[in-house]
Amino acid sequence: MAERILMLATSTPNNVRGAMGVLRGKLFPEAQFDLLCTLADLPSYRKDDLFRERLIFPSRRDPWAIYQLRRRIGREGYQAVAVLWCKEPARYRPKLFSLACGLRHLIIFNENLDCNYFRPGLLLRLVRARWGQHSPARYLPWALLKTGLQKSLFPLRILFLFFQVSGLYLRRYGRR
Repeated sequence: MAERILMLATSTPNNVRGAMGVLRGKLFPEAQFDLLCTLADLPSYRKDDLFRERLIFPSRRDPWAIYQLRRRIGREGYQAVAVLWCKEPARYRPKLFSLACGLRHLIIFNENLDCNYFRPGLLLRLVRARWGQHSPARYLPWALLKTGLQKSLFPLRILFLFFQVSGLYLRRYGRR
């Protein structure tokens, strides 16, 4: 049975094709490749014969479809998932989705098309390399930290408002 590799299109089509050349040439010469891309990127890959199947990222507003896609990827039995973590400021969701596809078989490419299997040390090297190149506001860990704080503080704000409103109603009914 031939190896199956899933390529996530998280960069420009030229970078994805370059990464495919590296994967086909050095790592998986006999493998079958599938592509996971956005609906907007699909016309760029429609004519390519590099990919056996093309999957579409569901809308971020449809968590059930995202969950179903993740389950499908798990059932397909891919030997590896390849993703490009280039310096492009967009496409963070697909890059983060790649982490949910299985860290043990995740191949990460940088903007120079250097690749390696995911390891915590590799992630630290990527963070250090980009620290001087991006402002902290556009930096992914800062954005994740900010989002995490907002999400964790949201229930506390709701509880605070609930107790404030409850106090007002209790005082109102206590006067009667």
